[in-house]
This record gives sequence, C-alpha cells and structure tokens, in this order.
Amino acid sequence: MIRHLHVRGFGPHDDLSLPLEERAELVGASEVGKSTLVEAVCFALLGRASDGSRFPREWIRDGHESASVELVVDGVAIRRTVDRQGQVVRTVDSEVMKSERAFAERLGLQDHEAVRTVLAPLQWPALAQANARALRDLLGRLLPPVDVASAIAARLQAAGLELADPAEARLGEKAVSRLRRDARSARDRDQGRVEALSERLEALGPEQALPDAADPDVLARVEAWEAHDRAVAAHDAQVQTLEQARARARAWEARRAELGDAPEVPDRSVLDQAQRAERDAQAALGAARDAWRELQDRYHQAVARLKGLEKGKPGFCPTCGAEWDRAKRAISRARGLVEGMDLERDGMVERGRRAREAHEQAAAALRQVRERALERQGWDRALRALGPAPVIPEVPAAPEPPAGVRPSAAELGPAAARGAALQRRADRERVETALTDAKAACSRATAECERLDALLAAVREVPSELAAQQIATLGELGPVSLHFGDNPAVEVRIDGRPWWLASRGRQVVADVWLRAALRRALGRDWPLFVDNVQDVAGQPLPEPGGSTVWLRTADGPLRAE
Repeated sequence: MIRHLHVRGFGPHDDLSLPLEERAELVGASEVGKSTLVEAVCFALLGRASDGSRFPREWIRDGHESASVELVVDGVAIRRTVDRQGQVVRTVDSEVMKSERAFAERLGLQDHEAVRTVLAPLQWPALAQANARALRDLLGRLLPPVDVASAIAARLQAAGLELADPAEARLGEKAVSRLRRDARSARDRDQGRVEALSERLEALGPEQALPDAADPDVLARVEAWEAHDRAVAAHDAQVQTLEQARARARAWEARRAELGDAPEVPDRSVLDQAQRAERDAQAALGAARDAWRELQDRYHQAVARLKGLEKGKPGFCPTCGAEWDRAKRAISRARGLVEGMDLERDGMVERGRRAREAHEQAAAALRQVRERALERQGWDRALRALGPAPVIPEVPAAPEPPAGVRPSAAELGPAAARGAALQRRADRERVETALTDAKAACSRATAECERLDALLAAVREVPSELAAQQIATLGELGPVSLHFGDNPAVEVRIDGRPWWLASRGRQVVADVWLRAALRRALGRDWPLFVDNVQDVAGQPLPEPGGSTVWLRTADGPLRAE
C-alpha cells in the first residue's frame, strides 16, 4: 500500500506532497494533474507510462532539469528521477539500484504488465484487442498455475496423435505456426513431385511386350560399333582438350617471355648504406641550417649595435677630443666585426649549398635503390600470378574399329526396336519406383500437417479452456464476465454485452471490479486508481477493499476529501 506520494517537476506538478489513506479521494478541476498522478506512480514503480510506453521527457516540467517521484510503499521509500538527457536514478531506502531488474526484484515487480493493469484505469482493454491472447496470457500468469503442456499432450493423445518431442507441448503459437508452415511447404513439394511423376508415367504409356530378339551376330556387331562410336567421341573430346591445353601453354609462354628475366635485387647492405648516407646528409643539412640561423642572429645583433653606435656618436671634445677617440675605436671594431661576419656568412652559404647537394644526391641514390627493390617485388608478384606452366597431356591413340562390317539399317531395325523397348521398360520401372516413394513421402507430410494442425489448435485453445476452469478463483466480478475461446481468446463482457458497448460510467464501474479481482490474484495491495468517478452518474460504486484512490473532477484546485 502507498502511504505517501511526493512529485516534483512532473507534468503540471511543481512540488506536490500527498499522504494517502487506504481510501483516498482526490478532487480538482480538469487539467490540474489528477490523472498525471497515475502516470507518476507507474513511472516510479515501473519506469514507464501507464500504457507501457517509454517515459516521455515532455513530462518534465518547464523550469526543471529533472522530474522525480517518491513513494512510501509498506514502509519502504522508493524514488525515481529522470533528467532531460534520459538518465534515470532509482533508489530503494536511499540505496541506488543499478539496473531495472535489481529494482524489480527488490520490490517484487517482475510482472510489469500485471502491476500496470492493476494500477492504471482501463488499461486492460488494450490487451483485449484483436485475438485478446495478451489478456488471456495475463490471466494465466495470475491464476493458479496449471500444467498446460500435459493438457496439450493429453488432447493430442485423445485424438490418436502423438508429440514428436515432449518439448513441442511447451512451444508458443508462433513457433508451432512456423512448424506447420514448413510442413505444408514440404507437403506441397511432395504433391507436386507426385503429379510430375504421374504425368511422366502416363507419357511413357502402358507397358508393352518386347519384340523378338534379333540375330545374335547382328546384336553383337551393333554393341561393338556402338562402343566404337562412344570411344571415337571420347577420343575427339580428348583431342579437343589437348588443343585447349596447347593454346593455354602458348599463351603462358607468351606472357612469360613478355615478363622477361628477373631484375637484379639490390643487396641489403646497399640499401642500408644508402639509408645511412641519406640520414647523414640530412643531419649535415640540419646542422648547416642551425649554424646559419645562429650566425644570422649574431650578425643582426652586430649590425644593430653598429647602427646604435653610429647614431649615438658624440661630438668633438673642445679640449682633448678623448671621448671621440673612444667612440671612434668602438665603431671601428663593430664595423670590423660586421665585415668579418659578412665573410663568414658567405662561407656558411657555401656550406649549406654543399650540404643540400649532398642530401639531394643521397636521397636520389636511396630512391634508386628502393625503386630497384620495388621493381623486383612487382616482377615476383607477376610471376606468382602467372603460375606454373600448363601441363600438356599426351595425345591418345585413335580407337580401332571393331571387326566386322557396321550393321545396315535393315539389320539395325529389330535391334533398335528391342533396345528402345528395353529402355522404355527400364524408364517405366524407375518412374514407378520414384512415384511410390513420392506418394509415401506425401502421405507422411500430410499426416504431419494434420498433426501440427491439431497441435496448433491445442496451443490456441487449451490455455483458454484451463483459464475458463480457473476463473472462479478471481472471486466476485460484478457486472463483468469473461468468456474464453479461440479467437478472441477471451472476451470481456459488461452486463452480458461486449465491454465496448457499455457507457463510460458503466465501464468505470466494471473496471474497478475487474482490477480488484486482478489485484487479489496478484497478491499485492497496489492501489487502484479510479479515474472519471463523476461519469458514474449515480451507479453504485463497488468497495473493492484495500488501497483505492478515487479521482473525481470538480471545480477548484487539487485537494483530498
């Protein structure tokens, strides 16, 4: 039972705290957030909306970076928070649950669908859509357990059928449907083979008597010449193969000649020496560049000093001229230094030129060595791609004709007729054998299809039959009645009519009865939120017992009454 509800930054609620009694009634105008409290509880317990969809981040209230819901359930403090990036934090008694599975196991919430159906008003109609197997499966999980597999096996046995494997009784409807589809495909293939063989047998005609045997000498000559003709055909094929092999050999020799001799492979020491020479030349060029930059710096400093001395040159001393002599000597020394450095710069330029030329020569030598190595690698690859030389087989000797003259057309007639009759008889026997096997396979495939039809019907119907026998364990359902079948698997009726024909107020009443029964079967006192109570319009509302929160629309802010 939920004793306390605290919502912050969730939908229309900025910061709402509500104590909940066993029977609580929340009243307020439309759009004040009564139904949002149902979503808040589903989010806190299940991490999803009341319809099972993902939590919409649009529910985070403007001005808040996150939404949080806190519940006190049977003395246990539960809190779930989600921010705008979708990061979720779940805690139970301040302990962070790292996964949804651990959170559900801690609170006994393994069957989310059942808990959501109990919590949220009128969520079960979504399960009752189409074939309604989702609602039947939910009821099957809540009702006392039964051995569905044994019941399916017993039903097949009563029909004179057997399971191919005991595990078949535990397969779902989709798995059995796939097996039946495959079996029907196999049956259709076998039926097509039976039809094709039947047509072939009909084309061969009825079995006929063999014509009289021809002269044995003629038959012997016919067989000998037929063997000779086959040998000649084989010899011609061998000659043709020989010519093809010779053509391949000529093409191979032409490609090999085009490839030429193997390029000379440079020695490894030559490559190493060229690499060392290139590195040394690179180092010498770098040293020359560094020395040039250092000299340039010193040269610019000397020039700047000379310019400063010339600019600040003092005038003549009126008495001894001593000051002028010292300045004159300093300027002379600075000018001499600059002139000496000019000469040094010229030598440094020459040094750099020689270092650059040496590096270019070393790099060119290294490229040449590498190109020779790459050329040999390409030649080796081409040789491997060419493969070994084709083997030319020996020319076979032409077959010698048999002794005796080739039989004439008059002599061949009886022999050919008897040979054709024998061949037709052999063909007919082969087709008859294949047709017998195909009919047997088709019979087996048909029997398998019938067995899987019965298995699929059992998988669809047995759970409904067992649920119909156990539905009494749900207790009083008021105006609600559940009718089990194949399609739909379960039909919900209100006052004996389909639930969707009932008025809105009558649906609210029936919803309370049904969810109260589901809560009893679930065995946990999760609260029943009953929305739109004002639509009941004077009908007697049930008192389901346990925790119930009635939501009614009336003028004014959200309040508890």
